[in-house]
Amino acid sequence: MFIVVVAFLLLGVRFWFYYSSSSKYVDGQVAQGVYVVDQEPEIRGGGQRFRVSDGSGVGIWVRSGVSPRLKYGDKVFIDGFFTVKESNGRDIVSIYYPKFQTINLDENILTKCAFWIKNKAQSMVEVALPHNSGGLLLGIIFGGKYGLERDFEDNLRVTGVMHVIAASGMNVAFVAGALMSVLGSVMKRRVALIVAGFGIVFYMFLASFEESIVRAGIMALMAFGASFLGRQYLGLYALGVTLIGMLAYDPGWLFDVGFQLSFLATLGILVVKPILDELGKMGMFRKMGGWGLGSLGQDLSTTVAAQVGVMPVILSTFGSVGLLSVLVNVVVLWTIPIIMTFGVLALILGIFFEPIGQIILYLCLPFLLFFEWTVSFFGRMGMVWEIGSFGWEFGVGYYLLIVSLVLVLRRRGLGVKEGFEMREKIGI
Repeated sequence: MFIVVVAFLLLGVRFWFYYSSSSKYVDGQVAQGVYVVDQEPEIRGGGQRFRVSDGSGVGIWVRSGVSPRLKYGDKVFIDGFFTVKESNGRDIVSIYYPKFQTINLDENILTKCAFWIKNKAQSMVEVALPHNSGGLLLGIIFGGKYGLERDFEDNLRVTGVMHVIAASGMNVAFVAGALMSVLGSVMKRRVALIVAGFGIVFYMFLASFEESIVRAGIMALMAFGASFLGRQYLGLYALGVTLIGMLAYDPGWLFDVGFQLSFLATLGILVVKPILDELGKMGMFRKMGGWGLGSLGQDLSTTVAAQVGVMPVILSTFGSVGLLSVLVNVVVLWTIPIIMTFGVLALILGIFFEPIGQIILYLCLPFLLFFEWTVSFFGRMGMVWEIGSFGWEFGVGYYLLIVSLVLVLRRRGLGVKEGFEMREKIGI
């Protein structure tokens, strides 16, 4: 408890210095200076959208033409005007179509290698797959929208599966599991853990250090470290340490929706999922594999637990939630590991011999088309719960209620055994 109190006191000091020194912008103010691209640009409609850092911690969104094509880590000189709009109590700072030029490209060898791999993958996918299917595959592997059609993107949002094209803990868990499966069969476990750790870091480069990927990557590295040292890995403790560490590095992440969703979804899975799993084994579901769905029951309990964790953030940010999101997630999530397996295999082999990679990509197509058709079918139903406003008071009350229910159920023994069995499996 002493360590926790000290950590939060130091974090409070970090927040005070951060926000007291942050730059303040007003609408129409001249934007002229050198900035660093801190997020992989999104290409859409003949232009690109990317985020830059101003050096004081304020993230600024920039929309510009597609040329010159930028990447994560580039340094650019921008000449334009700031546009400041309020959203959910925060000022969103943007610059629309400024004059800009590159000062210097990021020459980091890992960044250059990651950029080359992503370009190679994109060119190979564009040749082998239809436009929407290719964008979906690239989004699942690397995160990002990659020019998805606007209607399909809206359907992803309505059906609550937008998270599949946002690099997240699912991606890191897949990469970590695949690396350990392959490396563990050809080298000693401790050596495999070290090599797999470097593989996780490189995947974080590929995903442009998205907040959710950083969170999942740190937790995966902590799990590898615990295994290497022969120590116990506790998901909740790892999540808490990761939260404090990330906010100490960049306090601005606290108000980033992607960071909030990643943290709260993981917290929901760690805390709520064990209770749901035990409830699913009771009564009429006892002999039916939990919730009567066998392996799909795991997708169901995971989706519900994550939704419980993020519901206030979704309502306060988007003002609506898809009523069929749990159903759609259960129907389509089983395809993601298959798509990632074929997609990553195609990418690795395609680097050495592109025709083989393109052939393997065709194996992804039926699953991609199934995913697209399902999302489009349910998305067109338009079953969305719209809410006018969802203030912070309701959010606090919601989480207090959830915490109370969890404590009561855990006091009765629900979720405790499952939690101890799961904490080494979940959390990445």
